[in-house]
Amino acid sequence: MNEKYENSLYASLLSDTPEDAIMLDAWLDERTADLERTMDNLPEEIKSVRQNNRRLACSVGSFDKEIAPGQIRILSKRFTTDPDVIPYVAVLEEWHEGMWLVIPFSQYSYPATPGEMTTGLRHLGLRVMQVWNARTMQEPLLAKSFLFGELPDSVCQDGLSLFRHEMGGVDLPEGFDSLRGCAITMEADPRRDYVAETIARLCPLSTAVKATERIRAEVERRELSDKMGREFAKRIAKPKFIEEEMKLAAGTRKPRTECYDVGGISLDLEFSPETDAVVMTFYDEQDEKFLGYDGYGVIGRDEEFLGAFLDGSIRVSAEAVRGSFMLVDRDGGAVEIKARD
Repeated sequence: MNEKYENSLYASLLSDTPEDAIMLDAWLDERTADLERTMDNLPEEIKSVRQNNRRLACSVGSFDKEIAPGQIRILSKRFTTDPDVIPYVAVLEEWHEGMWLVIPFSQYSYPATPGEMTTGLRHLGLRVMQVWNARTMQEPLLAKSFLFGELPDSVCQDGLSLFRHEMGGVDLPEGFDSLRGCAITMEADPRRDYVAETIARLCPLSTAVKATERIRAEVERRELSDKMGREFAKRIAKPKFIEEEMKLAAGTRKPRTECYDVGGISLDLEFSPETDAVVMTFYDEQDEKFLGYDGYGVIGRDEEFLGAFLDGSIRVSAEAVRGSFMLVDRDGGAVEIKARD
């Protein structure tokens, strides 16, 4: 039995109508090909290649800070855990002042669930919107993205209509004609893994949004109460060695390391003078990388979300944490951190 026939049979078992089976079959083909690519054994010379992030950042230019409804944007890599999937989002509307409603796109060409819809765009990576994955984000976070294009007004309206339908049960308008996927009803449906992967991919973005709101509230409370101010101060690290090295000329800076305690786990900060970057890594008592804080975020000195830990580490600009930084958990709460002697 060939793979195509197996997918067709499988699709018919997971859907209620022949039309749904055809579309799900196409999605399964694309999903299978995608998974096979990720499992391919790459030659050693390709595996050893490392991306020069500093050079890449210089080449792409600055973020596009003027935000408007209908824009297609590429989020900063700090908001995603998967560098192989371009984080496109559609900006639908300003939810309320300073907070925008955005919808991520699927990397596939066919909608996988009823909460996904086709856009009619031909560009790969923009053919399907994940309306079920819609979220709001603060303007300072969304401003850290690149303008890629514009959505047709009709697609924006369909996206908003599907969002209201999915989130509030509002009936879809009669003119709604974007294709949608079929419902997931079986526990073994592979689309469940796809949904979970997609949520995990944007975990840093979720952390950033929660942390931004909570830190703003903490700052306001700190200004109202000296006691709260002292408690808040326990969650701010002030690495002196970065300040000292950044004051020196580029050619005279030296590698430096500083250690902190986070819940009994060691957090090591290693300064690299070649790249003016700091690598933060968690280590357990056996000096092995500790992955328990994966998904935790780093807030820079200007209350800027710099990214989330992945595989126990994160690399950030030394300038961004010069003077102070904070750690936040996956819910955006500030984490107590102590300098080790």
